[in-house]
Amino acid sequence: MEHHRGEHLSDDFDWAESLGVAGNDAPLRSLSHMTSADIAAPMAAEQEAAVSLAYSIGLPQKGDEADQPIPVEMSDETAAAMLEAVNAVTISPEHLKRVMRIVDVIPVPLKYAGAAPAYSALECAGDLGLDEPAARALLARAIALSRWRSEGVVREAKENPAVIEAAARAAVTMSGGLPAFEAPAFVELIAFITDLPW
Repeated sequence: MEHHRGEHLSDDFDWAESLGVAGNDAPLRSLSHMTSADIAAPMAAEQEAAVSLAYSIGLPQKGDEADQPIPVEMSDETAAAMLEAVNAVTISPEHLKRVMRIVDVIPVPLKYAGAAPAYSALECAGDLGLDEPAARALLARAIALSRWRSEGVVREAKENPAVIEAAARAAVTMSGGLPAFEAPAFVELIAFITDLPW
């Protein structure tokens, strides 16, 4: 899976190889000879992957000059298929927590429109060796959890470790065109997990 190149030293050789640069010392010896187009190529692919991932779960695209988000037109059948696929993937609470560390600090205008949160899901999935369906499930659950946290829940509920556990297990639905958790059922699941004898 594509993810951000250059943020981890171990990725430099793979990045160079993807650009057709040969040799074990390629990142040190040959990157200086690349053109801007050479370097932009993998970045463009990553951007395209993030936009595609965001689009697949219904995140509106960045808007026009008036900053009005462009909604995703998703049929009921497409949405149902997407949710079925998302809910079929087993997600680790630790993986979701890792994505949420980034998603939580993305400004709201970018969090629910554009590819910014998708980059974090792709980066996490890439680092962990997860596939695209897992990245999609991580992104959908991260958006659903972020929306639930923004809906006036008390601070204790936001900091309850059972929340992440519940968000990794609860059924993801669609509300207002975006992934969401059904509030009553989600709160009940949090309470159930909180009371478990860990």
